[in-house]
Amino acid sequence: MLDFLVSADLLIDDFTAVVERAQTRLGFGAPRDNWFGGAEGRGFEVVFLRAQPSLKAAPTRLEIMASRSIDPSIPMAMTLPHMPGLRRHQEAFPVRTHGTVFATSEMQTAIDRVRELGIRHWLDAKNELAPHDRLWIGVSEDGKDEWIPGDDGGLLIELVESASIPGVVESAELPDPTDLSTMEPGALVRIVARRWLVPDVDSSRDALQHTFGVEIDEAIPTGRGGDGRVLTIRPDHPRSAVVEMIQPSTGTEEAALVDRHGPLPWRIIVAVNGLDAKREDLERRGTPYENRADHVTGADSVAVDPTILSGVPMSFVDVP
Repeated sequence: MLDFLVSADLLIDDFTAVVERAQTRLGFGAPRDNWFGGAEGRGFEVVFLRAQPSLKAAPTRLEIMASRSIDPSIPMAMTLPHMPGLRRHQEAFPVRTHGTVFATSEMQTAIDRVRELGIRHWLDAKNELAPHDRLWIGVSEDGKDEWIPGDDGGLLIELVESASIPGVVESAELPDPTDLSTMEPGALVRIVARRWLVPDVDSSRDALQHTFGVEIDEAIPTGRGGDGRVLTIRPDHPRSAVVEMIQPSTGTEEAALVDRHGPLPWRIIVAVNGLDAKREDLERRGTPYENRADHVTGADSVAVDPTILSGVPMSFVDVP
């Protein structure tokens, strides 16, 4: 059902500055013109940055999005009219999202299932301007800008058709085209995980299995002790990022955030070609960072200053 995670997203206000810092302070490559979308009047502005140019090597992109005004003269199919309201809905959140975007080759099956089960959803149906369906879980047709966690497992899910991103599904059966020997030491290899904070991983698991009819492995303890647990959603593509849903340990800062806000998008994990080399690269770029044991695996990682991505935490790890 879930072919790959399309993006790890940021819904931020300082769009131009964050796009620039992702390149100069973190090492993402310069975007091509056709990686941008939206504008004033269309409700959103977005760019999809890549760890590597090839989506066959790194299917999950960094999606930086900002809400923009709505011009009623622009055809609705060319806009995201709910985005300004969705941004306002998350005003108090320390990290905001427009959605967790999965690609699927079974869109009609997903549509039929949510309709049959009466699951709260919004079908942004294909039309003459947009040739592919999009299915949102966590909002509704008459409440597109009102995210109510529940059937979405606390992820605010957007399903897109895999056919809208050609070649990625087909590449899953092929060898990894990444050749680390030809890449600069410390270079970004791929986004490997997007983490969310949730109140109860068991409830999230039950909801997602019910909504999509898929089996998800049970949650396991996090690697840093305490009573925290992590639930991992693994799309079918072997080089897709996973989604790790973390029920934080009691008494932690993350647990306090969940108590205050409910489910929250959180850390983005990026694999690099040598962690020591990445430390040197960050120092050359003047990027503050902290060495720490990874929250889930306990492995060595580098957490960069979250202000670089407007409050969104990001960590680098050695390529698996």
